[in-house]
Amino acid sequence: DTAAVKMKLAFALAVGILTGAAARSGAVPPFPWFDPDRSFDDRVAMLVGNMTELELITQLVKFSPPINRLGVPGYNYHMEAAHGVATGGDVTVFPCSLARAATFDLDLERAVAAVTQLEARAKWNMYLNATHHAPAYNSEGLSLTLYAPEMNLCRDPRWGRCQESRGEDPYLTSRFTVEFVKALQDSNGSKYLPVSAMLKDFPVYNLESNQPVGGTDWQVRTSYNAVVSAADLQQSFLPAFRAGTIEAGVETIMTSYHAINGIPATAHPMLQQVLRDEWRFNGSVVSDGGAVTFILNFAYLNLSMTDNITAAAAAALNAGVDMNSGGFEHALNPPTCPGCAANMTGFAYEHLPEALASGMIDSASLVQSATRLFKLRMKLGLFDPLDLVPYTKYGWRDVDTKKSRALARKSAQESLVLLSTNGDLPWNPTHIGKLAILGPNSNSTGVLLSNYNAPCGKASKYVNVGLPGRPCHLVSVLAGAHAALPNADIVYEKGCDLNSTDASGIAGAVAAAQTADAAVLVVGLVSAGSTEPVLENEAHDRVKLTLPGLQLDLIRAVLAVQPRTIVVIMSGSAVSIPELMDPHPRSSASPGKNVPAAVIQQFYPGEEGGNALLDAVLGATDFSGKLPVTIVESVAELPPYLDQNMSMGPGRTYR
Repeated sequence: DTAAVKMKLAFALAVGILTGAAARSGAVPPFPWFDPDRSFDDRVAMLVGNMTELELITQLVKFSPPINRLGVPGYNYHMEAAHGVATGGDVTVFPCSLARAATFDLDLERAVAAVTQLEARAKWNMYLNATHHAPAYNSEGLSLTLYAPEMNLCRDPRWGRCQESRGEDPYLTSRFTVEFVKALQDSNGSKYLPVSAMLKDFPVYNLESNQPVGGTDWQVRTSYNAVVSAADLQQSFLPAFRAGTIEAGVETIMTSYHAINGIPATAHPMLQQVLRDEWRFNGSVVSDGGAVTFILNFAYLNLSMTDNITAAAAAALNAGVDMNSGGFEHALNPPTCPGCAANMTGFAYEHLPEALASGMIDSASLVQSATRLFKLRMKLGLFDPLDLVPYTKYGWRDVDTKKSRALARKSAQESLVLLSTNGDLPWNPTHIGKLAILGPNSNSTGVLLSNYNAPCGKASKYVNVGLPGRPCHLVSVLAGAHAALPNADIVYEKGCDLNSTDASGIAGAVAAAQTADAAVLVVGLVSAGSTEPVLENEAHDRVKLTLPGLQLDLIRAVLAVQPRTIVVIMSGSAVSIPELMDPHPRSSASPGKNVPAAVIQQFYPGEEGGNALLDAVLGATDFSGKLPVTIVESVAELPPYLDQNMSMGPGRTYR
């Protein structure tokens, strides 16, 4: 019965709580699936063939526990890597994906992905060498399966995750995807993968909330039904996924939260019909965190969130979702089997034993999914002696090096977009005796990071096991100015916060600008890592496109006293600034109106953002970035936020 099945599952998990001695020491256990002379397919078939149905189920979640009797080590499948490794501190923090798309430089993108690959392996090795066992399987930590890149279009600039995208164009997104995935998974001829990439989030995922249309649901993505035409699906929403799968050979694809034309993405026939049958994808499919549970938000199964989660778990597995990547499910699903390991309790796939017992799934589906997942782990070298895997030499000396910092700087330089100029730039550094650095983002290092960032500003959480604990190298605009102009008088005033009504600092900024030879005024938004409230991020869409708070008042006040002011907008998407883009500056057409000497768009630029900006302003490099997103004058120019029609006018992307 169900209770007996649950008890068996609890026992199976309890047996695997502690990693076996062989896994701890790195020695090869005496099982044929650890024989490196056999093919991966043969080894996986033997391993999976020796697992019980309950053991198979325990391996279909993000935190997969060890199976002691078979020598199988535990494994955590999750590490973010959108713009550098996002775990463990002291890593190279590259510009966000949207910023790198603005470079239009595919060679540069390959180089960024290569460094991300190396640093991910280096972090893994550092932990392995310090502890003599792999990182813990049952916590968010280090992994070789990287959750990147995000594939969906920045369909509307209000989407909080535009910063993770490659912009609004399917072709540009496709080209960057192919180069990123190929470089990330490049084995240089070895049969072992250095890391694996993941295409997120399949497909048509491009909003978080209904707040832009006056709603209050900041997680509407978990219950939203995207109504999509066949033409839009093929012309806009699938091309980048197709390129990443067929051209780049990605190893893993993640499903999304929402429904597509009434069917939840995590139980959609496209997982088989498009991915497997049409594109011949043979890797693994992973749910987004909580997405299996959120199947119950839709009428697809005629169930509700209070009904048995078993039906949702079965629907996902039968549709082809190999792994349940949890998250919200920990809060939504109460424990149902006392004694279960922490990695399993609360995951929707914990209910697969019930589905198996009731005939909703069969053991062949369990074998198929486990086979895909274990083949990936074997390709990563996790079942073979360390001396056979060519990436084990990487270590802390390979992380955030001078070379990788130079690459981060180059990437940030090429991403700068000059939106307007009166011809005053570049400035001659010998003519700048006093420079005012102003604005809420001018002395912030958090704004450099974008979302899914490394825990910068603090030592690595792994320092207690012998890993170096230096914090990340982050250069704000103020720090970049001091470095670029060591003999100049650099004065700093924040002026105002990003989103507040406190105007008390504006007078100080005006005074600093008035006595300076020139001013750099850095405004915009923030995603994560700052002391300021988040203005755009996952689960946080924007309601307005204009600068929040008193930032525009600050700009007006500074421009009134200092015509040699450049305004820098740091953000993860387009910001509407019609007032700063006056086509008739200081003319009779706009009497008394001041505009900046230049307006620069700097998408979240990574660790070298401050240096890169000063390089361009002072003429050491050119402004070569191009907009991967359209800047509209106001929200009024945009179609309804929840409507996925890409041909709708006015103004759905550049179309």
